[in-house]
Amino acid sequence: ARDRSFDEEMFSSESEGEFMTPGMNFLSTLKSAAASAVAAEASVLKNAGFSTVSFVRPSGKILPQRFGFLWSDMDQTFELVEQKRRKGLWQVEPPIADLLDLQKLKGLASLYCPSRTRQWHLFVVTEKTGVRTAALRRVFLRGLVRKLEIPSAARGDNASMCSSVIEGIKLHLTAALEELERAQFDDTSRARSADWAHIYLCVLPTYLPAAGKDFGHAEMAGALRAATAQIMLKCGSLVRRTAVSCWEMRLTAVDGSAWRICVSLPSGFESDLEHIDIYREALDNSGQAVYAPQPAAGARPGPLAGHLLTKVYGPLETLQRKRLSARRLRTTYCYDFPPLFETALREVWSSVGTQMPASTKLLEAEEFVLNEVALQNGESIWNVDLVPITRPPGQNNVGMIAWIWTIKVPESPDGRQIVVIANDASHSAGSFGPKEDAVFKAATDLGLKRKLPIIYLSVNSGARFGLAEEVRSKFKVAWVNESDPNKGFQYLYLENADYEKVKSSVKAESVTTEYGEKRWILTDIIGAEDGIGAECLSGSGAIASAFSKAYHEGFTLTFVTGRAIGIGAYLARLGHRVVQRVDQPIILTGYAALNKLLGKEVYTSHMQLGGPKVMANNGVSHCLVEDDVSGALEIIKWLSYVPCTIGGPLPLMQPKDPVDRDVTYYPEKEEKLDPRAAVAGKGKSEESTEKLLGMFDDGEWSELQAGWAKTVVTGHARLGGIPVGVVAVEVDTVSMNVPADPGDSTSSEKSVAQAGQVWFPDSALKTAQAIEEFDLEGLPLFILANWRGFSGGMRDLFDGVLQNGSRIVEALRIYKNPIYIYLPPKCELRGGAWVVLDTKINPERIEMYADTTARGGVLEPEGMVEIKYRDSQLIKTIHRLDPVVQALKREEGSPSINPAVKHGNESAIQARQQALLQPYRSVAVGFADMHDKAERMRAKGIVRKVVPWKHARRFFYWRLKKEVVEDALAHAVQSTRDSMSFKECKKLIASWFTEYDSSANVESPMTTWEQEVQELQKFVRWSEAESKAIQSRIEMMRAESATRVLKHFMTSEMGPVKALMEAISQVSQNLQSSDGVTSATEGEALDVLKQTRDQLQS
Repeated sequence: ARDRSFDEEMFSSESEGEFMTPGMNFLSTLKSAAASAVAAEASVLKNAGFSTVSFVRPSGKILPQRFGFLWSDMDQTFELVEQKRRKGLWQVEPPIADLLDLQKLKGLASLYCPSRTRQWHLFVVTEKTGVRTAALRRVFLRGLVRKLEIPSAARGDNASMCSSVIEGIKLHLTAALEELERAQFDDTSRARSADWAHIYLCVLPTYLPAAGKDFGHAEMAGALRAATAQIMLKCGSLVRRTAVSCWEMRLTAVDGSAWRICVSLPSGFESDLEHIDIYREALDNSGQAVYAPQPAAGARPGPLAGHLLTKVYGPLETLQRKRLSARRLRTTYCYDFPPLFETALREVWSSVGTQMPASTKLLEAEEFVLNEVALQNGESIWNVDLVPITRPPGQNNVGMIAWIWTIKVPESPDGRQIVVIANDASHSAGSFGPKEDAVFKAATDLGLKRKLPIIYLSVNSGARFGLAEEVRSKFKVAWVNESDPNKGFQYLYLENADYEKVKSSVKAESVTTEYGEKRWILTDIIGAEDGIGAECLSGSGAIASAFSKAYHEGFTLTFVTGRAIGIGAYLARLGHRVVQRVDQPIILTGYAALNKLLGKEVYTSHMQLGGPKVMANNGVSHCLVEDDVSGALEIIKWLSYVPCTIGGPLPLMQPKDPVDRDVTYYPEKEEKLDPRAAVAGKGKSEESTEKLLGMFDDGEWSELQAGWAKTVVTGHARLGGIPVGVVAVEVDTVSMNVPADPGDSTSSEKSVAQAGQVWFPDSALKTAQAIEEFDLEGLPLFILANWRGFSGGMRDLFDGVLQNGSRIVEALRIYKNPIYIYLPPKCELRGGAWVVLDTKINPERIEMYADTTARGGVLEPEGMVEIKYRDSQLIKTIHRLDPVVQALKREEGSPSINPAVKHGNESAIQARQQALLQPYRSVAVGFADMHDKAERMRAKGIVRKVVPWKHARRFFYWRLKKEVVEDALAHAVQSTRDSMSFKECKKLIASWFTEYDSSANVESPMTTWEQEVQELQKFVRWSEAESKAIQSRIEMMRAESATRVLKHFMTSEMGPVKALMEAISQVSQNLQSSDGVTSATEGEALDVLKQTRDQLQS
């Protein structure tokens, strides 16, 4: 390598015994001959600029035999390099080393690791910064790109040429990433299990165009930057899997200029242009080669601007170490979740057919911290609010991070806000101390105050505990027998000098020994540090209460992205909605602690205790995901069904699936209704791509808790773009698997069969819980009812089927949103199952409908016949209807009949009765079945309409649309009249519609479903056409309400002015957020109130 070398002592090779092969004598002879030849030409070589000479000898091994000579300035000659002392130097030829920038590895003790093809060169570096820190494995992959495939069509246009060059490099980048991935899982490779990886590609072909007048350096940089961003979007998942944090490539233009493209991927989820920097190689004033910034239009110079090209790599920065410590726990660093979610958001937009440019920001994160000013003024951490802060990632000194994110999603393209709380896994392993608890509680309160959904990203190790380190380093022991410590100790004590240093951390009693030594006997240890004992448990109680309240009063969702232990597990359950990664546990106590408690090695891992096989099958986890990006996608999808603010309007979307279409799925002749097909449709056959469509929007079904209580199916769906909650019924027999507990030697795995169409203790609980959650989410509810009743065996009663069935009634009774209970085709609702779903439980909200083939009754027809149509009644029916029996009876009744003939007739009648009993039992069953049909249920007023399954989609869409519109108007009216009930408000809205259209008959039970659809359409169109007039009426009501309030002030005993001033002060206090932050509208209202108050005072 001309005038260049690198410190080969820093490298070693995987082939430790390269020269330990047969033929050693020949090799020694060869080395001697080579040394003589090099020495003879030493001055010529040096004058020509060479400082290294290498020799390669073929061998039967994977790697060839190599040796070489280095120029020594001291001896002015070439010296033979000894392999044992200088391992690995000759694994990369000096000219190649020069092209691969290997001089940058000078400061790192690296090990060489060959690749399969020898195109890639891997160097492994192990870093360790402290005794208690884990060693980190860094991998540097370098490679040459010797050939590029450039389409001929791109060669005429400079911008296209730049894009084509980068596109051509994609193939080589993918190959490099695959090499890293192979090494990650190769137990024989030193590059396995890498924590951090850097890729450098030197592109030899010179296809890059030269900058000119029409296509300047800025335009060229912009084209390269945009093309690189597209490559990174396509390779993102592979980049994350291989832990690549930096990617650099060198390209040469046709005019000889060299360009450098540097991509920074600290979290692996960066997808915007901000992390792509463009440089040109140039000489600085001292003649050294540097990174000369060449930013694209509107971009800033990158962080390497002005740095030497030969600058060696330094150790990892603190922030990157924090990232890697979180990665060691198989999770994402807390500050990397914003770019991770932005990556997921791009996938969401792509799934709806919109490709968002890399320059478009889809997530804005505003971080919040405890108010330091208030803390310095002596306020308790439990009374301090959060305030916004702007700071670089990783600058936190508390292991809990809180944000308000603004995310742009298809249902809210202008952005919606959510509160996000995350454990910092790099801070005390994510444990909960008092400060972490205070941040969590304050963030939860902030979410409730602003009525925003609260998302908790959980990766923790439970409540923090520890010891007073300042005391541990100083205490001494008074042994019972100094020469025999096994006899125990009398007390722990501090010497007088040490006591003076730590006396604020201990409680101690002073004693003087017989030798005159003053000792302080320790009785209690307080500790200088807050957060090493029971105070952490107190904080855990505070956040448990806050999160439970947030679930009942707002929206909470927990993503278990890392292990959740102790209070972390409780928070997941208290927030109810849980998304769990399949490789992360939810546990109360670690398996090692349990083994110690049991006195034997029983459990082998956290996953055995609280992995998905447990938590997905017991109702704790709602969804399972493979990785953090999948978890983010699941959270975004869940939020798409939830209002932007608690109590706000539903997030409506323009449906891709037409509303006015038939439900094409229908159960086959001998088939029962498939609940999932009824909701979301299914393929017509295995051979056909045609789909049989269900009742709800195609592609919008999201099932929840699929592994638990499988006789009930629950989830989210959309109907005409309106989000709804759905409860349906499994018709097939399913198995409930109960795992064996390794801690109980008498236990064994059991599989319990559960019949379809029956509520068991677990499925009744699942139903009640789903109804409760849907109501808190503000969703309309659809129940596709198909239950024959409750299981009533002794074991089921013991397990709580009665209690859980009662919870269904309570959940429906207090449901605040529309509920539609529909009996689909070939479905039935009987006995106690009908009781817990009846419309009279919540007559203002529940409506019941049935398909023409549905059935409902106390008992099934067969059971009804056994009790109410017994054989004695069947015989009477036979005598009434059968002509043969009737003829025999007439003949028997003749006065002239012979006794023998009469006796024969009686025997014939008996025989005829026995022969007809079975056919007439079928008749009786059919007769009883007619009592359970839909038209009878409608005639008795227990179902509102009979709606054919084929037309259920269009009917329920318009019914739901009308309810959504009417509810929104009723809430607006109720805000002006506190004295009016919600039912009265709806009646008022209906009267306005009647004034507009006197022929309206929306709620009549006598109309057919077709007629009702027409009436519903009229109502919706009226609300849209007359929206301004309706709003004017509501504003008038609001003005009337204000007038009544003013009249009250005028007649107040304290005087009108004083009463008004007092009211304004109270309203101002309520309007002013306790965290000191108000919206623009709130701020304007607050200013008006203050001006009014000041004018009244003056």
